[in-house]
Amino acid sequence: MEFKAINGTLIAVDNEARSFLSGSTNLGIVKLQKVPEGKRTSQQNSAIHRYIALLAQAFCDAGLDMRAVLKPSVEIPWTPPSAKKHLWVPIQEIMFDKTKTSDLSPKEVNEVYLTLSRHISEKHNIYVDFPSSR
Repeated sequence: MEFKAINGTLIAVDNEARSFLSGSTNLGIVKLQKVPEGKRTSQQNSAIHRYIALLAQAFCDAGLDMRAVLKPSVEIPWTPPSAKKHLWVPIQEIMFDKTKTSDLSPKEVNEVYLTLSRHISEKHNIYVDFPSSR
């Protein structure tokens, strides 16, 4: 979707943008808001936890228990809490020195996801999309 700013007005450049504006309930007027750099949103929090649950299930479906990914001597099935504790949180701590997901900014959530997703897909050939809603 592409828009062009002309004299403070956004003009739809492509069909997707025109379609988006035509779906507006306000005669094609759409209010844009800059997302603050503060803490992650509640929707992102839900998405983090949904992603972690989907990732844990993907590991289980692929037959990769925690032993295959983390601890070679003990067979331990993945759960959402174990995926968060052993996969997501260590990456966010290394990248941003933050121990709680509630302290992450929206940009940081995305960076942790991209780092984890890239690693998991390269090492274990598993890819899970980050949820856009519950």
